[in-house]
Amino acid sequence: MSAGGVSHGGETVRLTAAQAMVRYLAALRIEHEGRREPLFGGVFAIFGHGNVAGLGEALYAHRQALPTYRAHNEQAMAHAAIAYAKAHFRQRMMACTTSIGPGATNLVTAAALAHVNRLPVLFIPGDVFASRAPDPVLQQVEDFHAGDVSANDCFRPVSRWFEMQYYAIGKLIAGGCYVIGWFMPYFFAGKLESGNVCEYFVMMRHFRALGIREHDAILYEMGMKEKEHELYFLEQVKTSRLLPWFEKLFSWGRTHSLNDVDLAAKYPVEAGGLYCPNHPHRTVASQPSGNDRASSPA
Repeated sequence: MSAGGVSHGGETVRLTAAQAMVRYLAALRIEHEGRREPLFGGVFAIFGHGNVAGLGEALYAHRQALPTYRAHNEQAMAHAAIAYAKAHFRQRMMACTTSIGPGATNLVTAAALAHVNRLPVLFIPGDVFASRAPDPVLQQVEDFHAGDVSANDCFRPVSRWFEMQYYAIGKLIAGGCYVIGWFMPYFFAGKLESGNVCEYFVMMRHFRALGIREHDAILYEMGMKEKEHELYFLEQVKTSRLLPWFEKLFSWGRTHSLNDVDLAAKYPVEAGGLYCPNHPHRTVASQPSGNDRASSPA
């Protein structure tokens, strides 16, 4: 249970994770028939390894706002919590906390019953120590070949929290596959082609600075072909809702290009040196000639 700071009335209150959770549960309220009532009627508890030092201390400190009821059988208290929820027509609930190992697994059947019937209960079973320094702990149940697996994994198929957790993870993976597997390849290929356009016209200027013009036509054609490629990839992503965000981050998209070529109003080959005037590789010696200026479109 790590400590943290909470601002309260201008002061910083340091709480453990258990203390913060108990204060939160105690503060929850519902509106029912014109009156406000606590959401939680209390906590059924059997204390032992995994819950006595952290959660037990926090519950004791807030016993007036969130009463604790000592139980003697985990299965019985879990089903009693279900009965409490049913008696209050699913509008109020109880929490249950147990020690590690068999204490936790004794809640599983009740968790399944509450899960399939959509009955609100909060189960807070003890778990193994994350550091493994105290191993072995009395009644601890875990898989020694997988350090991230404990008895509490039994709750995965019968717990709404686990269900929502894996639903969220699944959506995240699906979204990642969509972005990485479809949008991003098209987007970055388009940006790459956009930058490639200027390379050919810069090369044309460098050749001209050396008095070489026999490659102008092929360099011009390759630059225009790269522009066609850029527009093709832009066409694939232009309707995506992700494009405005990526355009802000990477400065390429519907309103941003890395070149100034317009296929609808192309300069002639002789004026190819006018393209990409702000390219960082442009040299003074490669400024367009008078003929280039004269032949460029208005």
